Amino acid sequence: MKKNNSAVLAFSLVEVALSLGVAAFALIGIFGLLPIGLNSNQAAINQTAIANILTEISADLRTGDAQSPRFGIALNVPSTATSTFYLDESGGRTPAPASARYRVSTTVAPTSSGGRTVTKVGITVSWPAAVDSTKAAGLVSTFVGLDRN
Repeated sequence: MKKNNSAVLAFSLVEVALSLGVAAFALIGIFGLLPIGLNSNQAAINQTAIANILTEISADLRTGDAQSPRFGIALNVPSTATSTFYLDESGGRTPAPASARYRVSTTVAPTSSGGRTVTKVGITVSWPAAVDSTKAAGLVSTFVGLDRN
């Protein structure tokens, strides 16, 4: 004897349309968060690069006596001296701001003669390099105290 099973084991068109609507609603939310995640990732990359650049400049300043060997920052100055140079993505110097990613400005305070002296060097890194530091997308500023005795 054959059983007559009248129940159909399938989804109706209304159920498929509703499930597609729910999935589309969820995907719109996920795609809306994608640009925010990419911007956060880029900001983290820039902050990591800036930390590495500041570490390299600080180490370079501690290495030299009258001038830092890698970046050429003069340390024995009679009055406050400011210099600006440009770096690419890897931290190498570039001559023009058009091909640079970071702008580095250093300010060396004058050293006094006699007694124990500390040379204070202010370092400001901003990006992108082509714009003025007051209109930069990012700016990090710190200082290094060098014991010159």
